[in-house]
Amino acid sequence: TIVDFSALPDVAPQIKGQRTNPFRPTIPLDLYRSLKSQPPVSNENITTPDFHINPRNATLVKGFDGLDQNQSADGGFIWSPSDCNGAVSPSYYVEITNAAIGVYSRGGTNKSIKPLSAFFGYTTKALFDPQVKYDPLWGRWIVSATAFPEDADHMWLFVSVSTTSNPLGTYYTYPVNVAFHSNDFFDYQKIGLTQDAVLFSANIFNGNNFNGATLAVVPKAYLYNGLPIAYPRWDNLRATLTLPLVQDSNPKAYLIFDQPGSKNVGVYTLTNAAFPAYATLSAPVNVSIGVTQNYPPA
Repeated sequence: TIVDFSALPDVAPQIKGQRTNPFRPTIPLDLYRSLKSQPPVSNENITTPDFHINPRNATLVKGFDGLDQNQSADGGFIWSPSDCNGAVSPSYYVEITNAAIGVYSRGGTNKSIKPLSAFFGYTTKALFDPQVKYDPLWGRWIVSATAFPEDADHMWLFVSVSTTSNPLGTYYTYPVNVAFHSNDFFDYQKIGLTQDAVLFSANIFNGNNFNGATLAVVPKAYLYNGLPIAYPRWDNLRATLTLPLVQDSNPKAYLIFDQPGSKNVGVYTLTNAAFPAYATLSAPVNVSIGVTQNYPPA
């Protein structure tokens, strides 16, 4: 569908109630509770590597308030936590929460606030885990959110891409059924970018059982022009992938994941992301960070 942002209704500033999203750990629940109950662990002697970096002191150029609870209400309900997320372009700042999306000038002037249900054209189930990214190479905004399952075989990820660099203009909106297996729950979804592709990842649960992360890769040439999309998908990956924002022409992109209890982070290598028939994802390799990552206590 094509959506005109400026023609959508504004958020009604009222709160009828609050929703909470249950936390799902990516390790067995009994192990998670045991680890959280332990006292803090003393770590090895940590030495800071010398990277010969002399950063400048930060200077506050402009500060302004973003979306508050009233402005983030959708149908009178707010989420706790709000899962706020934002992106910036040369002219705009866009902020998104679990219930609303707001557009600001770079100077902090609020231009518009819309409920996510109106933005994605969906009211059947509540939306959560919103994301927004700005693609500086193509001048496009990518906005996404997930809806709670309608049934065992239907759970929707909504992806909207602006047709220009103006976030107040029109968008192509794609609903994607992410119930890849019956009773799957698509959680903590994230967006990444390469020069020619958009990356989507999420943690997959079945009940409270973690079934690995998933990664899908969509060519920008399809997504940005409102064409039918085809994409490769990799399942059973390591939890909570950190996706890249690649702006050069390197055909390789790197995805990182934590490995608590070890001195390593894991790295996947994604190659040829813009070509669905030829995209490949390497087996993960370990990169030493020299210090053990511990599970944080409660």
